Amino acid sequence: MTADYNFTVAGLRRVLSRDLSPAAVWQVLGSDRRVIRRADPYVLVIGISDTGDYLAVLVQPAGEDDGEDLGWDVVDARPLDEQEREAFNKITGRTP
Repeated sequence: MTADYNFTVAGLRRVLSRDLSPAAVWQVLGSDRRVIRRADPYVLVIGISDTGDYLAVLVQPAGEDDGEDLGWDVVDARPLDEQEREAFNKITGRTP
């Protein structure tokens, strides 16, 4: 995945409506320890922010302009529930 991410207007509204910080979303997307699940055309990125928030971030391809890849659009994000956090920790070998 390319490291170029953008928020869609709707995606930013969803993030803010859940009282999530856009910075926390960026941190998850840039984290070295994350889990990525693909379901074309979407990609789900699961990780932990610098402040310890476990998040699932949904992105989709932003498209192309004259053959140039425009990166990924953040379309939604939400906190993980307890069961999802435990599964993430197990997959990544992280101990809370």
